[in-house]
Amino acid sequence: EMLLQQIKKECNQEVQLWAAASIAKAFDNLNLEYELTAKTKTPSFTKNFITNHKHPVVQMIAEARKINKVRTTFIDTIIDHEHCGRIHAGINQIRSDDGGTVTGRFSYSNPNLQQIPARDPVTGPMIRSLFIPEENCRWGCFDYSQQEPRLVAHYALRYELPSVNTIADSYDSDPSTDFHKIVAEMAEIPRTEAKTINLGLFYGMGKAKLQAELGVTKDKADELFDKYHSKVPFVKQLMNKAMGAAEDKGQIKTLLGRRCRFPKYEPILKGTDWGKYVPAEDEERMLQLQNMGEWLKDDDGEFILDDKKQKKKNYWHNNGHRRAFTYKSLNKLIQGSAADMTKQAMVKLHKEGILAHIQVHDELDFSIESQQQADKIKDIMIHAVDLEVPNKV
Repeated sequence: EMLLQQIKKECNQEVQLWAAASIAKAFDNLNLEYELTAKTKTPSFTKNFITNHKHPVVQMIAEARKINKVRTTFIDTIIDHEHCGRIHAGINQIRSDDGGTVTGRFSYSNPNLQQIPARDPVTGPMIRSLFIPEENCRWGCFDYSQQEPRLVAHYALRYELPSVNTIADSYDSDPSTDFHKIVAEMAEIPRTEAKTINLGLFYGMGKAKLQAELGVTKDKADELFDKYHSKVPFVKQLMNKAMGAAEDKGQIKTLLGRRCRFPKYEPILKGTDWGKYVPAEDEERMLQLQNMGEWLKDDDGEFILDDKKQKKKNYWHNNGHRRAFTYKSLNKLIQGSAADMTKQAMVKLHKEGILAHIQVHDELDFSIESQQQADKIKDIMIHAVDLEVPNKV
């Protein structure tokens, strides 16, 4: 309220924080320029524009917006879902009509407890302080250190891919090894750029998007990629193996055997059908495209062509199609395996009578009664699933 009053005083009007037209009037009163949308030519005030603006009144608007969002999105939501001093959110184990993810990572709803802010130095601690441990306990956060990079190293070692032994040796000598730092040293590039490339490739990011994330020219990006892939070849080779499995089998298996499927197809060449993804089971679409032979399903449920009863051909591949979204296969393998590991840790902890309050991807939070209990939690998490490289919590 104090900020809104100050903004009103400076702008000679009340400002509605989330109304572009209202903010535009304030900018006009302050003789400040702002952008217009390309299509409708109406005022546009993006988060980045407001946050990075140097004018003190605009900075107040940004701060007021942040506080308003914290109150409406987090505090009000927590209060609305509080029951006898506790929050019981809905947990989504896997993708469904009610939410969840295809990789198997937990997600929460009503409220979304994974979106509680942490990075803001002021509002983060304030919101998180609303969550307290059981009486006479301390709140304990236990998170896997670089869980996904370790899984990349694990699979690369399983396939005996080149250059990964450098990573493995570092982990063996020091489980606290910084994956991104070692890769930076191998590729002879700065750590920040190595980390950006690592995570971009792990998450299936394309070359153009990676270039934008790096904030460099195309020539500079090409130079970085060439150095990276020549010095750290195991990452690209692991990507290719994951994509090959997804293409050939229509699925990949995570660390504990859960299947991530790729059931859709797309045209190989761009044309009128480009971007229209076709489910493998879409018989109507299949009949629209087919122009030869008798169509059957094989033992794996794939549509095939019985050509004079002599040989079978995959329908989609012989009609200019390929499996869609296989570029996401490494991401599904790594994120899905990380989900397996964290869930396995929860199961083993539960068998020991230790229940987590919340799971946030690679982190489990508990009420801690003693240092002995904390050490036990850490040990169970480390050995929940043994990898080719040491785990660290």
